[in-house]
Amino acid sequence: MIIRPETPDDAAAIRSVERDAFGQDVAADLVEALRDAPLDTLSFVAELDGTVVGHVMLTPSLLDAPPRLVTVLALGPLAVAPEHQKRPASAGRSSHTPSGRRRSRGTPTCSPSTWPSASRRPE
Repeated sequence: MIIRPETPDDAAAIRSVERDAFGQDVAADLVEALRDAPLDTLSFVAELDGTVVGHVMLTPSLLDAPPRLVTVLALGPLAVAPEHQKRPASAGRSSHTPSGRRRSRGTPTCSPSTWPSASRRPE
């Protein structure tokens, strides 16, 4: 498995993974909206044998950390194709790590981001 930055050619595969992972278009629509927004968003795919089987985005957000607002990277959406869920990904290798990019930008942390239906797939 290879983890790499998203390319424009990945858009349809990412939409499919997001839709299949959540059983609806909400996450796929969110990915497209975030991709089109004027944000410094990081987007990565997991590729296995030339097929995109996972996707994650890291999006700049503000954390209210008194005494000031702090820019953080919010994690999500994160999706894995259903046939690849609940499998170890330890065999993966990354050609570009999110943590390395985060440190190079000076962003201090990454926080999980969810919405009500994101934690589990609808029955």
